[in-house]
Amino acid sequence: MTAKSIFFILSLFGSVGVATTSHAGEAYSKDITVYKNPECRCCKRWISYLKKNDFNVTEVSTRDIYADKKRLGVPVKLAACHTAVIDGYVVEGHVTTKDIRRLLLLRPDVKGIAVPG
Repeated sequence: MTAKSIFFILSLFGSVGVATTSHAGEAYSKDITVYKNPECRCCKRWISYLKKNDFNVTEVSTRDIYADKKRLGVPVKLAACHTAVIDGYVVEGHVTTKDIRRLLLLRPDVKGIAVPG
């Protein structure tokens, strides 16, 4: 297994104590594509949350979200209701914008970040 195949897994404890970062002058893409089931209300709420936090969201409604997850390399045990892609990283589930920004600023050698469920 290569380092690139590893996902960051977040939990309530994983986010505690994370240093706050300034958003001014950040040099990363804010363009995020979200793959979701068209009827899922929590996906719609997460997309609204992203938009309120200055991300440019492209929504892709799909009835076969698991085909997208497989194509993007999301492990089944980490699957959530929606999958997003930003700046070469996969974002799975209800990841906070704070953690997405941290991922983009640190640029670790991982495939993505996930909050399974």
